[in-house]
Amino acid sequence: MRFDTTILPIIPFLLILAAQFIVRAFGWIENKNARAARITALAAIILLAFPMFRADLDNNARLLQPDARDFARAWIESNLPPGSRIALESYAPYVPRPQFMVEGFEGMIEHPPKWYEQNGFEYLVFSYGSYGRFYENPAPSADFIAQYDAFFKRYSETARFNQNGYEVRVYKIGAPELPTNRVAARFGIYAGWVELVGYDLRALVWASGETQRIGFYWRALAARQESLTVTARVIDSTGRELSFSRGPLFGDAYAIGAWPESIARSGLDIIVPPNALSGLYRVQLEINAEGVGRIPQLSYANQPVSDKLFIGPFKVTGPPLARDEVAKSNPVNANFAKQIALLGYTLSPPLARAGDPITLTCYWRADLKMDENYSVFVHLLDPRGAVRAQIDSQPRGGLYPTSIWDRGEIVRDDYVLKLPADFAPGEYRISIGWYAFPSLARLGMSDSTGRLLDDHLILDQVVTVK
Repeated sequence: MRFDTTILPIIPFLLILAAQFIVRAFGWIENKNARAARITALAAIILLAFPMFRADLDNNARLLQPDARDFARAWIESNLPPGSRIALESYAPYVPRPQFMVEGFEGMIEHPPKWYEQNGFEYLVFSYGSYGRFYENPAPSADFIAQYDAFFKRYSETARFNQNGYEVRVYKIGAPELPTNRVAARFGIYAGWVELVGYDLRALVWASGETQRIGFYWRALAARQESLTVTARVIDSTGRELSFSRGPLFGDAYAIGAWPESIARSGLDIIVPPNALSGLYRVQLEINAEGVGRIPQLSYANQPVSDKLFIGPFKVTGPPLARDEVAKSNPVNANFAKQIALLGYTLSPPLARAGDPITLTCYWRADLKMDENYSVFVHLLDPRGAVRAQIDSQPRGGLYPTSIWDRGEIVRDDYVLKLPADFAPGEYRISIGWYAFPSLARLGMSDSTGRLLDDHLILDQVVTVK
């Protein structure tokens, strides 16, 4: 094998010999003619330095020019799907994480082609800096060339770049079925042991009281035999644990013995408690090895970053509404920005005393799928229209933001107004509406015909304080 850098260790000795030659030549000439000696020495220095100076300038000019790696990187970032699993050879273009799942190899022939398929790689990026030397000197490299040719013939070339004397090839391979949700999280102690490639869900929306199956895709990064278990905990937005499940990480087939040599699938049944409220939840994953304990998640520098991994969030819909619950409420025909409709409300108690709480229950319907998380305001107005008590909050105290509402979904939300102890007796009205935060711009309210009426709604029912 031939490398341009092989001559580098010899260069210092060549320079020393050249310097000794100049010194001795200078001494011999100086004995003959001092002026001629100075001129000859200067000429020798110029002659020796010029080629190196010129080569250095040429090399710097070449390095400043974009080569195939720059073009390949730009193409990869623009054309490959985010989350693609990419194997890179040495001297290949830089590919950013976490936009892509990237793993580097000294040479692609470290493993046979089938190994890359079994381990879920979708693209292989070959660099002339790795494979080119074999093709430049084929006689002693026939075996290496045959291994590279096996890759080049097996897979379809997606792109090739050949600029400024450098070549990069990108190949797409027939990877096995990969999960819908990519993770690419690595776990281990001082080195990667196992990777969570990703997971699949049977349903995107979970309901209280249901059992949901999460299918995990695991990839062994080392040849080990410890028995691994994975624990999944359902966590609400406050960090409270609602339920947990545990099982062998690689599935029952690999509970004991050698780890798999390809991506292995396993699953856990996740229990959503019957009393789980509507909102966003996460699943906390923990990996333990028998005789070792908790296995931390690692950075790409193999430094521990956490002893757990969160996946999600997952939407949970709470217990369903009673069949006639909305029908029994006070009907309303109002729509806010053609996105949120108020179907009805209840107010209790209608007769209150100072210091009592008043509960307003609203039944909202999402008429569109919303990207914005809107806030609702509830104002208790005195006869002059002044605000005497109020609530500003995202739905369900922020646990069920409007951005996760599905079109057509009916959401019940309760608002509790605490009357001050010195609240004056009289009749009060409730004003309700929606606004965007932080702009505080209110959503316009319209009637069933679409006619814009105001930016709030005054409820018909009166609150009487005695």
